[in-house]
Formats: sequence, C-alpha cells, structure tokens
Amino acid sequence: MAVTTTDAVLLRAHAYGETSRVLRFLTRDRGIVGVMARGVRSTKRG
Repeated sequence: MAVTTTDAVLLRAHAYGETSRVLRFLTRDRGIVGVMARGVRSTKRG
C-alpha cells in the first residue's frame, strides 16, 4: 500500500468496534477517501 500525503478536510468520523474509527476525507487530488484508523480510541494508561 502506498503512502500519500495531501491536504484534506474531514467529512465524517464514526466509531468502529471498541478502539477504531472509520474516517471520510475530501481531498483535491483524490476526491472522497475512506480510511480505517485502528486503535485510535484506546487509552494508554499505565
């Protein structure tokens, strides 16, 4: 999978499972892009 860097506007974010989120971005280069962000809602308490 290629890594791409671009400016984007977050359109929507919703919870998926216990610790993840599904994100929708609008970019000039690629239009609407969907992303799965795993583990972003977990707390790192030690």
